[in-house]
Amino acid sequence: MGFTLDTSTIRELAAAIAAEVVQAMRAAHISTTVIDACEVVHVGPLTVDLGRREATLHGRALNLKPRELSLLAALARNAGRALSRTQLLELACDDAALNRIESDRTVDVHVRRLRLQLGENAGMLRTVARVGYRLDPP
Repeated sequence: MGFTLDTSTIRELAAAIAAEVVQAMRAAHISTTVIDACEVVHVGPLTVDLGRREATLHGRALNLKPRELSLLAALARNAGRALSRTQLLELACDDAALNRIESDRTVDVHVRRLRLQLGENAGMLRTVARVGYRLDPP
């Protein structure tokens, strides 16, 4: 017993899923804006401005090291989605930096530092058991 899907049905399903994702992102206060080729990602009270290479929380600048900002940007771009340590490193580092990293557990150290910077909003950065990490709006 089985069934087949024709191309038009698959397209309809994909469009319906995409619409649901957009609606969920709007409801969760997640947005991405591109102005003059500079990406700005908003997740609840968190703003990551890649053009300015800075992040703010409730309008207050976070004191982040470059790798921490890159990891936060990767998490913000994929808000609500669990990412493995390896995925986070691949999204946050260039090839040269990846070659210098001896363990993907370095992500854990940076996540700990990010949580300290997020303070009372540290709960936005969740550990997903046996997977990695996920950034959720509060």
